Amino acid sequence: MFGDINASATIAALWPRFAPMAIELGAKDFDLAALKDSGPRDLTRSIASWLYALTDPVIDGVEFSSRHGDDLRLWAIFERPSGETNVSPLLTQRENSRLTPETPELVEAFRTLGLAWAS
Repeated sequence: MFGDINASATIAALWPRFAPMAIELGAKDFDLAALKDSGPRDLTRSIASWLYALTDPVIDGVEFSSRHGDDLRLWAIFERPSGETNVSPLLTQRENSRLTPETPELVEAFRTLGLAWAS
């Protein structure tokens, strides 16, 4: 099961537990704006850790909108090792790919985020 972090029901369910932390970290409230803040990620890391630790129901990951636009839907998959393989059973058809500075998807991500390689 995946959680939709942007859903109003999710924000309402998380509010009692995480509103004090959001406010302590400088947010005006625990809301979507706090979750999309590009500053330190203490709040979102804490939420992810708490969701990962849930056992009833087990959350396999979260879906959320990018701070760069609500049309960009992102997924974080909680990789829980299975058996002796230390690989999540949710990860199938895996393949290794070599990334270089010329990899088209990486070039596009750097362009979108205004990043440059360090010398």
